Amino acid sequence: MEAVYNSKLREDCAEGTCLLDFELGLADAIAPNAWQTDTCIGG
Repeated sequence: MEAVYNSKLREDCAEGTCLLDFELGLADAIAPNAWQTDTCIGG
């Protein structure tokens, strides 16, 4: 079994501990670690 821990708080995502989630946004530069963004597609 595998899982990914996502957090919207940068301090939660010390290197290798989680995937940073940019709510309705993007990283401001090339990030050393993977990240995600999410956007609503409906009302």
